[in-house]
Amino acid sequence: MEIPHLKPRALEPIVETEDDLRKAIFLDFEEEKAKLAEFLHDEVAQLLFQLKNQSEHNFNPELQSEISQALERVRNASFELKPRIFETLGLFAALKELFSKRFNYISHEAFNNFIKLSDNLGDAMESAIFRLTQQTLDCLDVDLLRGLSMNVNRLDDGILCLTYGFAFNPDKPSIPRTDFAEKLRSVVYLLSGKMIFREYEQNQLEVVIYLDEDISA
Repeated sequence: MEIPHLKPRALEPIVETEDDLRKAIFLDFEEEKAKLAEFLHDEVAQLLFQLKNQSEHNFNPELQSEISQALERVRNASFELKPRIFETLGLFAALKELFSKRFNYISHEAFNNFIKLSDNLGDAMESAIFRLTQQTLDCLDVDLLRGLSMNVNRLDDGILCLTYGFAFNPDKPSIPRTDFAEKLRSVVYLLSGKMIFREYEQNQLEVVIYLDEDISA
């Protein structure tokens, strides 16, 4: 039997820009974080919770305390990787919980006053905004903070402008912009964004990040 010779078919080459590759890396990271967060929340935390319930009857108080602390650390780690509330209630609820955790407690009314989001943000953009906000808050000393704001605005040509405004205690040293740069530059780079700083009198600082709204490519 003669084996037929197949004529090769010309295929369109897949052309990816450097920006596309960066965004793909960011989205892959987010997917892996989500998987790890789910494992910690659904399996490790559940096992520790069951053990905690048993320890109330079978273990000494010191061991009970250690189990409770371990459970809290696992839950916090799961939240930092990807909050479960993000999937169920969306970005606004996830940001509210993030700010509440960082500042111990913030009323719903106060949260509505300083957080302004644009409508119809894509899933990838919401993940980016959450991650950038998380990294920004990691730079702050809560005891020095006197006010904050967060705005997401749409500009022309599909560009989003993400602005964080901070007012610090004027009697204390201001936070160097390098602290923000170190925390944010890797995420901003992967998103192919641009970041600038504006410093004002009375220890006021704005961190402004420009992003292409379509980061799913």
